[in-house]
Amino acid sequence: MPDPQGKRALFDPSAGDAGERTIRPTVASGQAGKQSLFEAAERKPFTVVMHCSECGTKSRVSYVEYAARHFPLWLWIPGRSYSRLLRCTYCERLTWQAVNFLA
Repeated sequence: MPDPQGKRALFDPSAGDAGERTIRPTVASGQAGKQSLFEAAERKPFTVVMHCSECGTKSRVSYVEYAARHFPLWLWIPGRSYSRLLRCTYCERLTWQAVNFLA
């Protein structure tokens, strides 16, 4: 009988290679989380930080790349937190972006 909901793959140890996987911790201690919390972001001249509303990524781009992202279509609505309709650098979708020039 077929398993239409796929529960057998979740609960049957013989299904798939679940027994062969190993879990490796990415951080050995809690120091990395604390360090990233208090670490200041490095500022670079002639760059802007774009924050995508769709995928949530922040990326630093140069002024030239920021200007190139305005083509072939863009929109700016002042007063909104995500005020610019631009292509995201990560997901490449036309989404609303928050742009920070001073970061």
